[in-house]
Amino acid sequence: MTKKKADKLNADEIVDAIQDPQIQVRKCVEYLPCRFTQEEIIEMSQEQARTYQDLIELEDRKKQIMADLTADIKKKEATMGALSRKINSGYEHRNVACEWILNFRDNKKTLVRLDMQIEELAFIVREMPLSDTDRQASLELAEKGKDEPAESRTEETAGPAPA
Repeated sequence: MTKKKADKLNADEIVDAIQDPQIQVRKCVEYLPCRFTQEEIIEMSQEQARTYQDLIELEDRKKQIMADLTADIKKKEATMGALSRKINSGYEHRNVACEWILNFRDNKKTLVRLDMQIEELAFIVREMPLSDTDRQASLELAEKGKDEPAESRTEETAGPAPA
């Protein structure tokens, strides 16, 4: 048998080679190039389209996740900044229960904190002169009190009972 490339041998030559006792045929598997069929090309094209769509969706998810993480990081940075300012200053402003003590004899009013009373001493926030509105409100209460029995007047003006 003459040497020919395998892709040039015809079926008769292969049969003749198998029947010759001086020629042995051994089966094996080789990794060789193979031309795709039309069906394989269509199938791979469809898989490529699906894969491309999946890739686009993954990139969109990545963008969304990155945006979410960036927003979360910014929130944490803002919280860290606020906490740092509070720690450095040592205080923060809060709504605190207070009372105005109106002193008509000295013509002044005093704002005291109710959350920092120590041994019945109030913490004074500020003092200022009585305003016309303060004095007017006092006159209106006094006028209203004249029409009520003495028992109810003392309850209103006495203020809260000591604790």
